[in-house]
Amino acid sequence: MDDTSKPHKTLPIKEGIFKIKDGQYFLVGTRCKSCRRHLYPPVEICPFCFVRDVEEAYLSRRGKLQAWTVVWVPPAGFEAPYGVAYVDLPEKVRVFAHLADYKADGLKPGMEMELVIGKIKVDREGNEIIGPKFRPVANGG
Repeated sequence: MDDTSKPHKTLPIKEGIFKIKDGQYFLVGTRCKSCRRHLYPPVEICPFCFVRDVEEAYLSRRGKLQAWTVVWVPPAGFEAPYGVAYVDLPEKVRVFAHLADYKADGLKPGMEMELVIGKIKVDREGNEIIGPKFRPVANGG
């Protein structure tokens, strides 16, 4: 068996955009202390009021499906087909993420989705790259 066919490490797609808290994964964004808006991914300067007074904020694990599509012709390193979606969180943050455990014909605008962390792709070195995904909530909640 060729050693390059299996992942060497599991790495986040980007450091600091998700963390484990109390045994569950959460998206990590920022909250502006001035205008109180939540942002994702994390930023150092609020793009709404242009202040640096921001703090780390754990975002809700559930949100509402806004829009989605299936990618049939992927960029290098990705395996097609895979779904991507916009999910609106209660903090008024819209997240773009991969989909997990879904059937395209079963998705409906406004349906409840929940955060999971899973494989996004394998990089050139054979590392498994993981990141945020959303899946439909079983039985609507």
